[in-house]
Amino acid sequence: MSEASTDSRLIARLGLAAGVALVVIIVVLLVSGGSSQYVINAEFRDAGQLIPGDLVEVGGISIGSIAKIELTPDGLADLVLHIKRDQFTPLHQGTVATIGTVGLSGVANRFISLTPGPTNTPAYPSGATLPTSQTRPIVDLDELLDSLTPPVRSDVQTVVQQGENAFAGTAKAANRAFHYLNPALDQLGALTSQLSSEDYGLRELIDDGAAVASTLAAHSNDLEQGISNTATTLQAVASERDAFEDALSRAPAVLNQTTATLAPLRTALQDVQPALRLAEPVAGPLAGVLRRFVPTARAANPALEHLLHLLPSLETALNGLPPVASVGVPALNSTSAALQQLLPIVTGLRPYTPDAVQGILHGLGGGASSDYDANGHFVRVAALGSPGSPLGQLLGASAAPLEALINQRTGLTKTCPGGVIAPADDKSNPFIPNASLCDPSDDLTAP
Repeated sequence: MSEASTDSRLIARLGLAAGVALVVIIVVLLVSGGSSQYVINAEFRDAGQLIPGDLVEVGGISIGSIAKIELTPDGLADLVLHIKRDQFTPLHQGTVATIGTVGLSGVANRFISLTPGPTNTPAYPSGATLPTSQTRPIVDLDELLDSLTPPVRSDVQTVVQQGENAFAGTAKAANRAFHYLNPALDQLGALTSQLSSEDYGLRELIDDGAAVASTLAAHSNDLEQGISNTATTLQAVASERDAFEDALSRAPAVLNQTTATLAPLRTALQDVQPALRLAEPVAGPLAGVLRRFVPTARAANPALEHLLHLLPSLETALNGLPPVASVGVPALNSTSAALQQLLPIVTGLRPYTPDAVQGILHGLGGGASSDYDANGHFVRVAALGSPGSPLGQLLGASAAPLEALINQRTGLTKTCPGGVIAPADDKSNPFIPNASLCDPSDDLTAP
């Protein structure tokens, strides 16, 4: 055999060994997980025949195993639990570890069941320990039977025998009762388990209950007075028993009548609903009005009281109106007829109002003033008139000669409105509203 083939075989063996070593390393890394596991210690008063390798479960799901079991200096069983599922780590305060078994008896079928604590409580770091207050050992049936002394066993036999006598002839009824009682017992067991698992919350509940009890004890006098008042109230209620019986006897009829009354109310509410929907925009301003109405009503209260005092006088006055009405109504009717007859006269005189005022102020006017001197009171009278009026021409400062009176016109009884003075530049006078009211030839502007 040549040296080359020997070297080739040696190289092949070395490569095979290296491959095997690499596979072993990979397997070791996979088994170990390549990272640190979450470890929690649980102290039990009795290991319950658990062995390393038994499963650790949450709700029937395996999340780890028991790594080892040790004995603590104070004689407790220390179980080291490796938790492999990250979704269950870390555990929180209130977690309870219980030894469970698949069947009623056996050793190889035992496991650790964890009930995780609330997530809002502090978390346990890896390596923390669950004390015995948060662990529940298992009780073996043979140990329970061995713990019974002969007198206790005799008493148990007596109980069984008496139970047989108690259920004689009523077994079916008892089975039916237990059938309906089973859900209640199941719920009671679930409640007990929940209370035992919520150790942290249970302690808080007990502490709060103690605080409430302390507070009640500090107010014992008030509590006693309240109980006494309650007893007095109940006695008063009991004394009205006949009235309550009467009210209860009448209640069905009242309820029937109420039902008959409320039945149309639903239809009415359905009819009112569109109106309420339309009134919604007005609700805001109406609320403002109602808020202002309260102080307004309060301020109006004195006025209303004063009005109430005036009501008797007003009533007396109103009682006197019927006699007055018998006289006043004919008088008003006569006045209305007179006004209707006077209306044409007023219509004819109304255009002459400026002429009357002008004549009074300028044609026939005069002035009078009073004063005092050493002789007492005296009066001066002075005639006033426009230069164009006869009085003004006779008495004015710029009086016209006497010959001005020779050609004066007389008998002018049908002068048109505005015709007694010189015509205006805009020819607005004289005014002739109706040819039957005046004669333009009697106007001052007539030739």
